[in-house]
Amino acid sequence: MTAADPVPDRSLRRLVVGLVAVAVLTFLVLLLTAPARFMGLDDAYYLSIGRNILDGRGAFSAFGSFASLHGPVWPVLVAAPEAWFGIAAPTVAHLLVVLAGAAVILWAAWFAWRIEPAAAPLAAATLVAFPFLVDLATEMGLDIPAAAFTLTYLALGLAAVRRGSIALGVTAGLVFAAAFLLKETALPLAPVPILAGLVRRIPAERLLPAAGALLLAAILGTSWWLAIYAFELGRVYRIGTPAWTLAPLWLAAGLLAIAGLTARRWLPRVAGGTIAGDHVQRWFRAAGWIATLAWAVALTVVFARTPNGTSSSFLTPAQISAGVSRLCPASHFGGFFGM
Repeated sequence: MTAADPVPDRSLRRLVVGLVAVAVLTFLVLLLTAPARFMGLDDAYYLSIGRNILDGRGAFSAFGSFASLHGPVWPVLVAAPEAWFGIAAPTVAHLLVVLAGAAVILWAAWFAWRIEPAAAPLAAATLVAFPFLVDLATEMGLDIPAAAFTLTYLALGLAAVRRGSIALGVTAGLVFAAAFLLKETALPLAPVPILAGLVRRIPAERLLPAAGALLLAAILGTSWWLAIYAFELGRVYRIGTPAWTLAPLWLAAGLLAIAGLTARRWLPRVAGGTIAGDHVQRWFRAAGWIATLAWAVALTVVFARTPNGTSSSFLTPAQISAGVSRLCPASHFGGFFGM
């Protein structure tokens, strides 16, 4: 075979796609045929919130407390088919979770494909064999759907920045809003497409308008819930500042979005007449690396100060032991950490 012969490449691609399809179908068959679990406390909590929203009583649980843990998207998704079509909410929730798990596997394979096509089936098979994913997929919680939406946002956001597409930027921003309102764990990944574009030296005339569109759509998509939350609890969702600070936060974010959308007009004057020169791109790349490092440090500090598991902070012996014990209940590592 000659180097120009495309057959081996096509054969490899077909094999990779086939193996990924087998992994996804295996996951679907195993989970869709598995016995459904009874609703847990969290499942009943979200279902009660969804029913109250659809009945016009607002985002409140069956006990009358405001839904302050997460956004209202998942409760509505679960309760709406029951309210509108009479389909049992647990059935809907289980189906959505399983389909979201399949989407997570597909996105993992897609991201691996972009690095090395042969890695795609390995990524898919690893997730299918991952006990935690399978365990979550037998339940009715929002973790897997939130992960699926977040990965979709990353893929769309990266494509928007790479192509300089305002339409894709808007779509990515709306998907991020959905992911954030499912579960706010999407927030740490919010700037990743923009940071990746800066580091990869995407031309500023493509990167900034797409980033501005993404940011503006994300603001509009989440603003209604942020306003409701601030009105009910008197503080900004997940930030904790007083409710009045929401207005200046919106203003600052809105100005950044508009600056990005109008970059093609003002950036040439700032950059001395060109927005494609090497000095501009070098400056942008340096800014990307600095911002990436700053974001990583900020996230580490925030997570390190957040008690979890044993109500202790990040990377204490008790916290590590609790994590190991959860993943490996029969493990003796706990004794190593003094537990």
